[in-house]
Amino acid sequence: MNNKGFTLVELLVVVAILAIASGLIATRFFGIIDSSNEFEDKSIGKTIAEAAYIFYDSKKDNEGYKNMKADTCYQAFKDSDDNVLLRKGYLSENQGLLTQKSPSELQKFYYKITVSVSNKKKVAKAYKNTGACTGDACCTNSNAKEIAEY
Repeated sequence: MNNKGFTLVELLVVVAILAIASGLIATRFFGIIDSSNEFEDKSIGKTIAEAAYIFYDSKKDNEGYKNMKADTCYQAFKDSDDNVLLRKGYLSENQGLLTQKSPSELQKFYYKITVSVSNKKKVAKAYKNTGACTGDACCTNSNAKEIAEY
């Protein structure tokens, strides 16, 4: 007996492989992953900017005025003495979307408070920097992208 053709299992395997491949190609083609990463970064940036603004503006905690200088760029998730947002609990790596980011990804987020001299208005901005930087260059160089403002 000479059976020509494919078995049902072979056809199902081919269809499954094609479905998986087309799903991967479609998400890349339509930029779904890129837009979701951008949305996630903006959400994290908003959290950082709000935390920095609230802390800096807090009249209950005078340490905010002493330790956080206006117009200075700070790394948002670096555990150091000058990062009062982490030490005082205004930011935590264990909240919401932040738990989905690796520690190396979180190290790319920075924030800066700007105080206008004329009207004393405070603005908190969050940045994501994808290149190597130190100090204020992390908020101003070509690799720094402003992702949120509060």
